[in-house]
Amino acid sequence: MIPYAVDRAVSTMRGMLMVLDDRNTIVYHNRSVETLVDGGTIDDEKIEQVFPRFPVERLKGNGEPLDSVEEETTELLPGRFFIVRVHPVADHDGYIIGRNITLREITAQVRAEKDARQAGEMLELMNSITRHDVLNQLTILEGHASLAELKTDAPEIKRHLTSISKAAQNIKEQLTFAKDYQDMGQRAPEWQDVGRAIQTIEGAVNLKGVHIVQDVIGLELLADRLLVKVLYNLVDNSIMHGGALTQITITSREREGGLDLTYCDDGQGIPDSIRPNLFTKGCGRRTGLGLYLSKEILNRSGMTITEAGEPGRGVRFIIGVPEGRYRFSSRICDSTKVSSGVKYPSTSLPSAARP
Repeated sequence: MIPYAVDRAVSTMRGMLMVLDDRNTIVYHNRSVETLVDGGTIDDEKIEQVFPRFPVERLKGNGEPLDSVEEETTELLPGRFFIVRVHPVADHDGYIIGRNITLREITAQVRAEKDARQAGEMLELMNSITRHDVLNQLTILEGHASLAELKTDAPEIKRHLTSISKAAQNIKEQLTFAKDYQDMGQRAPEWQDVGRAIQTIEGAVNLKGVHIVQDVIGLELLADRLLVKVLYNLVDNSIMHGGALTQITITSREREGGLDLTYCDDGQGIPDSIRPNLFTKGCGRRTGLGLYLSKEILNRSGMTITEAGEPGRGVRFIIGVPEGRYRFSSRICDSTKVSSGVKYPSTSLPSAARP
């Protein structure tokens, strides 16, 4: 009875078990292993042929006695992590004649640990940036306050008070930016309709007669809720810095490995002198936070952003979206001018979203 019970337990257990001979050929495996190979051949195959990422250096094949059990965490399949344990099988003389391999998937744990590290790094970064910037603004504020005390001419006093007000506003924006950044590391991504977000943004931005044309209705992205800030910031930058532009165009195109979401305008474009530092904190004509935050939001969602426009011919931002991070709803994706009338809550678009 016992051999049958053991065989039943091993063949049906959720843990994954393989037995190798002295040439690292798989001579036995339980059913759970079959879920990893998607119908491929396992029996009588070398383990490195079935699992090219298997840590074969752990298979010591020199025939010497081995008393310890080897264990390590390995990305055995793309994006999937396992604890791999190698148990030596010895003959009566104590020499290795094969190995038992057990696998336990810990992908969720690895991802959680990665997210925790990223959250910690984000908070550490923001603490450093915010402390530095607020102290700088306080120095400016104190300087202008001291100078204002020495002035008797009203226009001069007003000039210093304006600078004090601007420094206070900068502090507010920097603290709001830090809060948004902190929140970004504490929530799960959500599916968001890009076309609907653009319609919402039009209600929050004074377009000054600029037309927005899109063919992304029905496109949904799996991203942090701050994704709308990325789109808002691009539109706001076009209106503020694009010069005499007349149209903004937002399109999408599937490619191998994912999708490109492209944002273009017909404005004056970005000078070559600014382009190398475009996504660096402090680059810009206002707070210099907008595009930096946009890049961080997208990175957090597994996406990228680049700029491929030409000076004098408008901007061309390309958001790279990997497979699994986008989908299309059942709505028809016709090229449509975005309609206005939907108001965006002001609390959801703080000024820290702007450069």
